[in-house]
Order: sequence, then C-alpha cells, then structure tokens
Amino acid sequence: MPGLADMNVRNSEHKPRNAELSPEDALRLQVMLQNASAIRIDESRMMVYGLAPDREMSAELNPICHPDRYVERVRQMLSTQVLGAPGGYPVFIQRWTRTGDITAAHLDRLLMLADPEAALAVARAPDLDADLAARVWWVAPTAEIGRALLAKREVVDSAIGREIAEYLLELLPFETEHMYMLQTLERILQPGLIPDERRERLWRGGRARSTYLVGFMGASPEDLPDPLPDRPDLEEYGPKLAEMAAAGNPYAALLLRALESPGQSFLAAAEEAARRPPDQEVVGSWLNAIGRYFGAARVYTDQRQEFGPIAEEVDALCDGGGDEALRELLAELPALQPEVRAMLTLAHIDDAIVTPIFARSDAVGSVMRKQIGPVLQPILEQIATLRGRNR
Repeated sequence: MPGLADMNVRNSEHKPRNAELSPEDALRLQVMLQNASAIRIDESRMMVYGLAPDREMSAELNPICHPDRYVERVRQMLSTQVLGAPGGYPVFIQRWTRTGDITAAHLDRLLMLADPEAALAVARAPDLDADLAARVWWVAPTAEIGRALLAKREVVDSAIGREIAEYLLELLPFETEHMYMLQTLERILQPGLIPDERRERLWRGGRARSTYLVGFMGASPEDLPDPLPDRPDLEEYGPKLAEMAAAGNPYAALLLRALESPGQSFLAAAEEAARRPPDQEVVGSWLNAIGRYFGAARVYTDQRQEFGPIAEEVDALCDGGGDEALRELLAELPALQPEVRAMLTLAHIDDAIVTPIFARSDAVGSVMRKQIGPVLQPILEQIATLRGRNR
C-alpha cells in the first residue's frame, strides 16, 4: 500500500488558494499541534479543542471569512502540518481505511486532522488499543464510530468500552435503520458492557420487535433472558446424549445443547422473531444466527439457495452417508432421528437461501413476509421438531 508521504506528493498539485488564517489562530493552532495528541473542531461554537496528556486545550476561532470556509482553512492548515499537504484525508485513503487497511504508524497522525472520516478510519484499524480508542471517541463520539470501536476486544474490556456502550444504548430507541439496530445490539450485548438490569429491560422492551430478538440471538445465543426449561423428554434422552458428548461426539453435544434450556430459549426466540421481520436485513441476520447456532453440524460448506437441495443432502447423511459420529448417534438414539435431521438442516441454513427472492424484490414489511413464506415455513417446521411439537 502506498505510504502517506507518497500520497502527499500526489496531492501537492492541488493546494487550495486563500488558505490563510488570522495570526492569532495560526499561532494557537501551532501550539496545539505541538502539545496535543488529538484535535477536534466544534463548528457550531467555532472552537478548536486539543487533547493533551494532562488537560483539554481550547482555542476560539476568529474567522476572517465565512465561518464554513474558515473551518475548511483550519483543516487545511492541520493537514499541511500533519501530512505535508492541505488535501486532508484523501478520498482514496477513505476507501482503504474503511475496511481497516491502514498501518499503526499512521493512526496517531490521523487524529490530529480534526476530521471525523479520519477518526472512523482509526476506529476500524486492526492495531487499536484502549488508549487510542479513547482518543478516537474524544474526537468523534458518533454511533458509527462507537460500533466500530466495540468490534475490538481491547476496547470492550476497557472503561471507554462501557462508556461507548452506554451512549449506544441511550441512542438505540431513536435508531430507525434496522441494520444499525442489529449492529448496535451485537456490540452492546457483549459481556460486561451494560448492567444486567439494563439488559433485562432491553429484552423486555424489545420482545415485540423482531429486530431486537434477532439482535439478542446473534449477540448472546446461549444466555437469553427469561430462559425456558429443558425439553421435557430430556430426562429420557439426556444421559445418553451427555455420555456420547463427553466421549467426543459433536452431533450429540449439539443436540444436547439444543434440547437443554439455552437451546430451547434460542429456538423460541427464533420462532417469535420470524412472525414479523420488518426488512431483508433482519431476515438475513435471522437466518445467519440460526446457521451459526447449529454450525458445528454443518457438513457441506457450499451455500444453498433453495431448501430442496438441503433436505436431500440431509436425507443422504441420515441414510448412512454421514460420518461415524453421526451414524453412532442415529444408531444409539433412533427415536431422535427427526431431531437429528432438523439439527442438520438448520446447520446448512444461511441468508443465501433467500437470495433468489431478494435479488428480484426490494419489498419490506408484509409484502416481503408473504414472498419469503415458502422459505421460512420449512425452517420453522425444523424448529418445531427440535422443540418437541412434531412428535
């Protein structure tokens, strides 16, 4: 990847005119650049702030032209000092850093640009520690940056992680995009970020919303609030399943997990979430959450865009085509063959199965639910089998 110095040379031909600042502002910004580790601009108040190790620095701007143009000049001056060119955070760098492709050596400098886009690039970078995350959050405390930061384990385990989670939790009721709701839930429901009572309240308030249920399914599938009891017949099958699981049979371990309280709770949430999914994003996340939950039983890695091939492959596995562990489970507990088939089927489910439908339609709401009904129905039948209702 080209370095920032190479990019600065390319941008040097595009220096803007009239980038002058008032003398007092130029001096204050020079002092701030020498002492701060991050800079941000409050455009509404025409203030520049710098984060020093022991204090927060501030400087009131004195525009000598239109305020918007003057703020642009300030950013050009910062960019010239930090990157060697006034172009700021180049568009072509944006494309790379949005996917986290930026080296650690550049991260500190990007936080001196007072540019939210540059801060987002740092938030997505792989070489991010809690201290740098705190500076990013100071520069641009936004929902997008908060979600990016909480994707890092080092941030989740830190005090700044809990602060970000609290911010995202407070903002969640006002989020209108279901994709961002799901992403926020996935981040804030990580262990240790929000208090248990807030988590319980979020669950109770979201029980009627498919998006929230899917968010919980994806974030904490083994620890859903208000857990259901074990499936009643687990007393009969549980000891044998536990014995086989202890001996290393992965199918027995997964089936035992599904029949125990956490699995029954997950399956019940999946059924409830399927009642009124609002859009395609939620449907895809619902399917992927189910596939991940049963992923240990997935045999075929290729995605399937129809239910029929999945059913045929599962039939072949259960009719002797599976590995030794699967044959052992079916031989030892033949009464649970329907559950084994259901488990294998759900293991091969993901969002690819609705791709042919969504490729032809951008429908949402009731129209979308009608379109995907033939796909969801056989999946719900497998869930019902695992919950013991198809016996």
